Amino acid sequence: MNESPYVESFIKNDHLGFSVVYNFEGVVNRYFPDFILKLKNGEHLIIETKGQDRDRDKTKRAFLDEWLQSGESAGRVWEMELGRLF
Repeated sequence: MNESPYVESFIKNDHLGFSVVYNFEGVVNRYFPDFILKLKNGEHLIIETKGQDRDRDKTKRAFLDEWLQSGESAGRVWEMELGRLF
């Protein structure tokens, strides 16, 4: 991210308060994505790194996608990316 010509800035989502509420197996939880990037073209990326893609992670992405489409994203252009570590 530091060297990318497309990234204007980024921040680790640690104690920022940015979260997405989701429901998994009847229990309401909060999801805190790993990073938030601002691209030079004005778009924002929500980055999550994972070692495995479990049902809970798929549910989180579905709720995040719903949030992105809902208008709660403050009129910004957002995308989500899932990075897998191998």
